[in-house]
This record gives sequence, C-alpha cells and structure tokens, in this order.
Amino acid sequence: MEIYHSIYDHFIGDFNCIHVLLFNILDDIQQLEQNLIYWLEFLRVRITVQEPLGLNGRSAQLAKIVLIGTHADLVSDCTKSDDGDYTCERIQTFLNQIKTRYIDDFDFHEKFFLLDTRAAWTQSIKNLITCLNIYKDRICQKLKPTTVFLDRCTYYIQQQWRKTYANFPIMSWSRFIESIRQDINPLASDEHMRELVHQLQLMGEVNSN
Repeated sequence: MEIYHSIYDHFIGDFNCIHVLLFNILDDIQQLEQNLIYWLEFLRVRITVQEPLGLNGRSAQLAKIVLIGTHADLVSDCTKSDDGDYTCERIQTFLNQIKTRYIDDFDFHEKFFLLDTRAAWTQSIKNLITCLNIYKDRICQKLKPTTVFLDRCTYYIQQQWRKTYANFPIMSWSRFIESIRQDINPLASDEHMRELVHQLQLMGEVNSN
C-alpha cells in the first residue's frame, strides 16, 4: 500500500465516481475504526463540495461510498443466509455508527458487503456487482452524451500518443491544448478543453493534476 499511497490523489475523482473501501473484519473494532476513519478523512479533505448546500446544510450531491468487508468465512459471528450472503450484526452496528458520523460528507450505499476469501462467485459478490452496475447506470444517465470532438480525441490518445511514446506522456496544460488544437480541432475553445479533460478523466484516459 505504501508504494501507491503517494499517487492515490491522482485517482480520486468527483461525484461521478464510486469509492470502494475495503476492510478486514478479522481486525478488532478499534483497528477497524482507525482504518476506516483514516480513509474517509483522506477522501473527505480531497473531494470538495461542488454544489450549493441545501436547507439542511447537506450538499445536494455527495461522494458515493461502498463498504466491503473481507474474510467473512473466517469470523465466527458472521452467518450465511440461505442464498449464500454473509451478515454480521457486530459489523452492522459498527458501520452504522461510522455512517452516522459521516452522514453529511458521503453517500453511503445502504448495504455493506461481506466477502468470502475462498470463494470467487458467492452471493455477496453477485450483490456487489449488481450494486456497482446500478451506480454505473445512474452515473451514465447524468453524464453528457459523447461528442464527435471527444471521440476523435479519445481515438487520437489511444492510437497516437500511446503508440508514439514508450511511456504515456506527461505534459503541461498549455502543451495539451496546443496538441489537441494542432492535430484535432484548431477552433476548440478553453471551455471545450476543460470539458474534454473532465470527460477523459471520467473515462480513465487521462489524469489531470
């Protein structure tokens, strides 16, 4: 984890992203709390509110959080339902307290997921996939439709930059604008460029810092 910790900031998106927090339920409650609060604070200070606050003081749009516990098959107080999904009252109580503490900062998925370390296709995995697909559909509905400009830029990045450079290029904002205008659309405005980068970030094609 320490190897990648310094670059996590580059992959924390906006409210159109899903943030998944994993925790090991073999840890004691104190360690669980310490780990989850660390990452929730890590996200909270890096994701700024982009919309006005409502009457209750909450943002109209909060970052989406999905909580996933591992090693459910190794904990005695985790039980498996008839459909194969794991539940644990102790973990449920603990996570409810965490959610209440951060209720104004994040949009937690109503259900948390407990996974089996030895089974690849359990009911919990299926439920998690369903959850992520629902989030994906909701996010895609809110995103602006693709444009010819975006399609051409995506093709250019994938077919030209990635084949031309041994490593994916790192360039300044002015250099990026110059390249896009020179090779794709000389009439693209600064506003077009900002929207383009936002869409490319959501697609995972670029990281802007």
